[in-house]
Amino acid sequence: MKCLNLLFSLVMICTLQWGTHLIVKADVPKDIYFPKNSNGVSLDDGNRQLYMEESGDERYKLYNCRFNNPAYSVYCELTRKNMRYRVKYVLENKITYQKCNLDRKYLNNGYFKNVSVRNDDENTLPFGNISEYESFEGSHRKNYGPYAIFRTKNCSFVRFTREIYIYKI
Repeated sequence: MKCLNLLFSLVMICTLQWGTHLIVKADVPKDIYFPKNSNGVSLDDGNRQLYMEESGDERYKLYNCRFNNPAYSVYCELTRKNMRYRVKYVLENKITYQKCNLDRKYLNNGYFKNVSVRNDDENTLPFGNISEYESFEGSHRKNYGPYAIFRTKNCSFVRFTREIYIYKI
């Protein structure tokens, strides 16, 4: 009986040891980029250029937009009055995001399949709006910021913008 228990224990240990080689760590990139056009301007799901609006009359094209996984934020660049700025969109909590696999195999060469930027009415809107009463640079808290729907080949997740930071680069 002892021999049988010993043999059974040995089989269990070997089986568990071999099983650990079958676990594969996901290859999740640090930055996942938005689709873009040939000029490098980031695009939404309707192939429209993403932009930030200032006081309702100035629009600035957003370049090189990307979702930064560790910071759980979106970063973009824009040019305003010959100055380069980086825009950081701080996204809300990660609750539904945890169910989405962001492994490289579900991305289009490091890019999302598409990204939708919407407001509550489902209309496309600027990815951020700075009023004439606010300084352009600095922090902008949004009670009702735009939301984005990020899509990969296997899933999608929605996140609202909680805060926007704009700073020179």
